[in-house]
Amino acid sequence: METPALGYLRITDFGIARVWCPENSQDTSGTPGYMAPEVMCKQNHGIAADYFAVGVIVYECMLGKVIPQTR
Repeated sequence: METPALGYLRITDFGIARVWCPENSQDTSGTPGYMAPEVMCKQNHGIAADYFAVGVIVYECMLGKVIPQTR
């Protein structure tokens, strides 16, 4: 993520994007702090896992701090 001089947010890394398949419990790629719990626990997941990551990014932008990670 980067914020240019004008203050617009630009998300830049889509290098690990993949095509969705129904049986995806073994697909775990991404930064752990942005992964939904079902992805971390290797369960089948859908588009809601992507919305979880967007929520984490919005939280960081609004509050200016990272969500604390616990086990």
